[in-house]
Amino acid sequence: MNLKRGALAACLVGSAVLMLTGCAQGSDAEGGSSDAATVNTEAPLYAKLPDRIKEAGKIVNAGDLTYAPFEWLQEDGKTVKGIDVDIASALSEQIGVPFDWQDVKTEAALSGIQSKRYDALLASMTYTDERAEVYDYVTYLKAASGFITSPDRVGEFTSLDDLCGKKIAGTRGTIQVTQVEELSADCVAKGKQAIDIQMLDSDQAGILQIRQGGVDASVILGAVGSYAVSQSEGAVELIPGLTVGDSVYGIMLNKADAELRDVLLEAMNAIIADGSYGKILDEWGVSDLALDESLINNGR
Repeated sequence: MNLKRGALAACLVGSAVLMLTGCAQGSDAEGGSSDAATVNTEAPLYAKLPDRIKEAGKIVNAGDLTYAPFEWLQEDGKTVKGIDVDIASALSEQIGVPFDWQDVKTEAALSGIQSKRYDALLASMTYTDERAEVYDYVTYLKAASGFITSPDRVGEFTSLDDLCGKKIAGTRGTIQVTQVEELSADCVAKGKQAIDIQMLDSDQAGILQIRQGGVDASVILGAVGSYAVSQSEGAVELIPGLTVGDSVYGIMLNKADAELRDVLLEAMNAIIADGSYGKILDEWGVSDLALDESLINNGR
């Protein structure tokens, strides 16, 4: 297993304050609705969209809207904010149609892409070679996973081996659970106890379990963990230097949807080139996650 350099986790923790500032700067989207956005047939890439997307006037995007700072539903129950929301808005400037955000748990979102119920899954989904056999990705950010625990227990975890025999929470259907399963197998191979993986419905559930003493730690997307720490009023902390994975996030699509995939790839590289992508990441304090180029399936 490739281990992400600890510098990313440290940098993300240091940027938590910037993320809080970024929250006030990010644009809004309406969850489950695209009424506030309009179609622009004069957009640079509109003509290249599949006919069904033109007819619908939107891209139906699935995602678990609990992943601050990437995408999360506001208290009004309809407004969505986050890094991914702002990236989607920049993409819409290029393709001429809005993203219609649907609040869907990860497993249901993945099956919905397969069944073509949803057009895209732009929701901080980590690339893996296994998933790329079933879905196509348009990459857009660097990715890494980290671990959070209660402040009084941070010192107990100085290496990944310290996770062996512990209860670790993870959100079901995510790559983080797979990563912990692989760590658990490593534990057993070294003659140590397996990790007791507690699969929950959300990162928030994992944080609650930490606070209640139900688990020892929780695996979480790096930037999500940093944001969770900044919002927890001292209840949880990111374990420094303890990271897994060295991959990227990508917009997931049905493999039969190559036309939409190619338009989104062109749009991603357009916003990278014109600077709007970099500006979004700067505003959210995660410029260290920037890619120089968007690729299909991580170029593999």
